[in-house]
Amino acid sequence: MKKKVKARKMFVQPIHPYRHELLVCAGMSMKEVVKKVDDKECADWIRKGEYMFQNIESKKQAGYTAFHQDKGYIMVLLQPVNDKWEYWECLIHELAHVVDDISSMKMLQEEGEARAYLQEWLFREIRRKLQGIVKN
Repeated sequence: MKKKVKARKMFVQPIHPYRHELLVCAGMSMKEVVKKVDDKECADWIRKGEYMFQNIESKKQAGYTAFHQDKGYIMVLLQPVNDKWEYWECLIHELAHVVDDISSMKMLQEEGEARAYLQEWLFREIRRKLQGIVKN
């Protein structure tokens, strides 16, 4: 019998046209993420959020979004990828927080249509990357 492998992935999602990036981590531990991040300041910021990774790993939370106002770091943490409605609903929920963060940085708070298009675009881009690693 084959051992079930967790669907895990980490990648940087560019946020066009706002010249920003989003770190997406699905099923990854804090140590794994820190090891792969090149920016020391960003790695230090990620270490401060160890509780977020623990909450995801223990399934206390399905997802988490972290934002560093001064540096502009944005990170979405998710459980290991699975192709169920609840998983994608969690991604949509977390992306709503990302859109709020981008909106505050780029002064888009009053731009409802731009915010909606940004959320739609991010969901499509990220879901395609995550769904590609799920084997049914």
